[in-house]
Amino acid sequence: MAHRLPAIEKGAGPMSWHIYFVSKLFLAAHERLQLEAWLNFPLALLVYWPIAQRPWRWVRALLAWPAALALAAHEVGTSIGPRLIQQLSQLTEFSQSYALELGLRLLQDGFLPSLLALLLVSLWLNRWFRLDVLLCLSLLVLPLAASQRHAVQADSSMLNAGEAGPQNGANFDPQARVQNFWRDEQQRAYPFVQGERPPFDVVLLHVCSLSWDDLDAIGLGRSALFDRFDLVFEQFNSVSSYSGPSMLRLLRANCGQTHHEDLYRPEDARCGLLRQLTLAGYQVQAYLNHDGRFDGFADSLADETSVPVHTPVRLPGAQVALQAFDGSPIGGDHATLAAWRSGVSSSTLPQALYYNTVTLHDGNRQPGGPAMEMADSYRLRLGHLMSDLDRFIGDIELSKRPTLVALLPEHGAALRKGAQPIAGLRETPWPEITLVPVAVKLIGLDSLRPSGLQSPVRVSGPTSYLSFAALLAELLSKPDPWDVLRTAPQNLPRVPFVSDNGDSIVTLDEKAMWIRTASRGWQHLERLQKYSQLAHQEHP
Repeated sequence: MAHRLPAIEKGAGPMSWHIYFVSKLFLAAHERLQLEAWLNFPLALLVYWPIAQRPWRWVRALLAWPAALALAAHEVGTSIGPRLIQQLSQLTEFSQSYALELGLRLLQDGFLPSLLALLLVSLWLNRWFRLDVLLCLSLLVLPLAASQRHAVQADSSMLNAGEAGPQNGANFDPQARVQNFWRDEQQRAYPFVQGERPPFDVVLLHVCSLSWDDLDAIGLGRSALFDRFDLVFEQFNSVSSYSGPSMLRLLRANCGQTHHEDLYRPEDARCGLLRQLTLAGYQVQAYLNHDGRFDGFADSLADETSVPVHTPVRLPGAQVALQAFDGSPIGGDHATLAAWRSGVSSSTLPQALYYNTVTLHDGNRQPGGPAMEMADSYRLRLGHLMSDLDRFIGDIELSKRPTLVALLPEHGAALRKGAQPIAGLRETPWPEITLVPVAVKLIGLDSLRPSGLQSPVRVSGPTSYLSFAALLAELLSKPDPWDVLRTAPQNLPRVPFVSDNGDSIVTLDEKAMWIRTASRGWQHLERLQKYSQLAHQEHP
């Protein structure tokens, strides 16, 4: 028993508590922890209060440390949100190489080295100053000053937004505006025409991790990647920054945008995109280039759609193009899409495909290939993806089978970390993550195309899934599809920008970006000029 006493004594001593409180103040200053001042200050008084008897110091340490660790877990959980806490539970599914890569990003960010340097300086200063007294004062004063500063900023931002907003000088209330937005969206629906044979097949390419900001980050911007398409949505909001919710939103595109929590309630019969395609006369299938096991993606897709979900990469002898971030196999995009084409090419029925690809997901790598920087790996995989999609489009063109192909990214990859702690983190649905390049191509319908129509037609207003469903509904019901594309910039419904992960919501007004997180109420940030077209507009 005696050899254990030094370890207990260290835990009971002030040095370990110095490290604990200095670390928490540093994390709070960097907004990675929501400091609960009225719990930390009493805790500090308790653990720093001098006790002469050694056994009682041990008892205090045995009681205080579990409470302190539970408090820190609560504060971190409050700050980063339940969604990220849920994802942290999935870390055991990550491959060792991906876990190491994430750790290296933290080091490259300079965050951990800065914390270590601060701890060393603090412990050195403790030789001349009463660090316990300074920490107690900091725990009391700094949160009070921060709350006062936030209150002043909130009052100022509410006043400024009210003066600039459309509410005649009244204080701008982002929560009321978002609630009104969801209420108005409940009234919007675009069901497909039924009873007539569809004029073309439909292919929905749901691509994980591709945003306009990602293209800017690797130097491509709004390049010629989409010149082969006939229409491009330039301000399309994917709303969610995770795959599961984005899949549900696309599959319910025929109705207006709902709050995140409503995605997990039974859908309105009018809303199901694949259900509407089935009612319109299509034979509908779903294909994945991954096994669909992570986060229950394939099961959720099957439950939502009741259509066959195919995962060719699970079949014996399947060719593996990439190894996923969790170590599972990923098939080549062209090979997977060709497997679908081979199964339907002889059918005379109209075909519809939902295809999900994770080729661009963070942490994927070529089997046996060298480790690469995040941006370099992404650029290489994007080249392979676009090449495979070009081949697939070429195959359809050779078949001369009338087909609509739509590229619909789920969300971005967050290649630039922006306001996030590290690149690749998507807890908050910033516009840089949810503004994605959606593109549509018509194949086999060139005989109807007018000679003067320029491609691609660009839709520059704020749009989302309902806008795409409206476009598809018009194309299915109108005799001239090219006239539908030509008039799309004027005729498609606009969808004001509201991105939503449940715990985090982002919206815009005329002068500011508003964000609500799990740890705070609504806050405003200066809105960049590039989002000027997304200012929250009233519904038409």
